[in-house]
Amino acid sequence: MAEGHRVCAVETQSSHGVTTALKADAVIFACGGFQGNSAMMRTYFGPEAKNLKLISPGTCFDTGDGIRMALDQGASASGDWNGMHIEPIDPRSQNSAPVVLVYPYGIVVDQDGRRFFDEGGGPVHETWEVFSRDIHFVRKNGIAYAILDSHLFDIEGYQRAIRSEVPPYQAETLEGLAAQIGIPARHLRETVDTFNAAANGDVARFDAARCDGLAAADTLDPPKSNWARAITKPPYLAYPWSAPSPTHLAVSPPMRKRKSWASVGRCRASTLRERSPGIFTELRRMRFRCFALWFLEKLQAERLLTS
Repeated sequence: MAEGHRVCAVETQSSHGVTTALKADAVIFACGGFQGNSAMMRTYFGPEAKNLKLISPGTCFDTGDGIRMALDQGASASGDWNGMHIEPIDPRSQNSAPVVLVYPYGIVVDQDGRRFFDEGGGPVHETWEVFSRDIHFVRKNGIAYAILDSHLFDIEGYQRAIRSEVPPYQAETLEGLAAQIGIPARHLRETVDTFNAAANGDVARFDAARCDGLAAADTLDPPKSNWARAITKPPYLAYPWSAPSPTHLAVSPPMRKRKSWASVGRCRASTLRERSPGIFTELRRMRFRCFALWFLEKLQAERLLTS
């Protein structure tokens, strides 16, 4: 409900047909994004968006109704409507959000067996969205593979970074692994050999819990900035990846500041604002970096208390 150009209330109707007007100085639409709406997906992300799988069953109900309602009431759309939160998942899995986040400790190759990004460019919550989007919109058949060796098993708690219930492909040779995942064996061998030759740093510096600075030689392209440890210890492992989109950041968490709106967080911002100053929408956004910092501080405090 509006008075002039300002939204002042929401009218609700019960299952018994009783209508009620809820007056307020501002109205928040906490209604999610539009990943469950194929038409809106194609409009804002292009024709390839129709193949994006939803990461959990409930996201099919995020159909953009609140966003369209706000626009119909005269709200303005601003920001980057081409932004999204997207994650790498195991397409074989039946679990909800079956992410596989151990890729910094190995390499990632496309279906031709070639690397295409810096797997050690930072913590996973800073890199997964960029390359997940690359996987879906750029890579052939929208799939890639994390290639690791059995050094992974030496990392304490590595299982917590894997939510797929399906075990990785395993083989005693790279050629055998390539045959299982259907990529050219010669290309995978060349890629791993090139990486291993460049991964000549002091392996004693390897630290899975932080950016350890164990970078590959400058000759490696793409580079690897951290956790560059040679892949030499069989059995060799492979996790397939596709890239579903759990939450589209067509609308980001906004913050009201005086009479204008400002987006907050690291997400790409799209807020509904200006022409109807009493209305905006809010989308829940997991603040991975903030949570990680909070968790590390909490862990450090617990260690200090018990020491």
